Amino acid sequence: MRIALNGSGARQIEGVCAAYYHISGSQASSSLLSALKYRGMPSVATDLFLLCKDSLEAFLFDSKIDGVVPVPMHPLKKWKRGFNQAEELSSQIAKHFDLSHESKLLKKSALYRSQVKRNAKERVGSNSSIQLAELDNFEAKHLLLIDDVITTGATLNHCIKELSKIPDIKISVFTIFYTPSRASHNVVTL
Repeated sequence: MRIALNGSGARQIEGVCAAYYHISGSQASSSLLSALKYRGMPSVATDLFLLCKDSLEAFLFDSKIDGVVPVPMHPLKKWKRGFNQAEELSSQIAKHFDLSHESKLLKKSALYRSQVKRNAKERVGSNSSIQLAELDNFEAKHLLLIDDVITTGATLNHCIKELSKIPDIKISVFTIFYTPSRASHNVVTL
């Protein structure tokens, strides 16, 4: 399934893809997502990667990706959880496709409460603390931005806005799940 994100960095976006719809209350996808995010089971990232590997290979067919970038997590939240689920997924992807893993390119400088119970409007403001750590060495590159789930598109739009500061950057986005019922105007199904 391909989707498009609208926003300030739209010109730099090569493509956006999510492997699966995530239906609230769906036992299988909810269990996997919950295990990855809230039950301290980073090994689930490997299982999720294997489930979506074919979708990712099809999405990236004939694309020249230079590096893989996970959506950042605030350091304190990462410390409490023990890992960043997007980073776990992106490391699997980078390893499989033999790409550089740029886990420090984006950073999150402010700590907010969980996004789970926030509406689209509340999510937009809470992601404004995402910052680009460096510009050097990424000019005219094609980066693959990774997250576990698209809900409203706010987090990805903030990441894309920051990555768009890099001259001549191309950005592709891949997530495991897409939750259409909670999506805002930022996410459009193609």
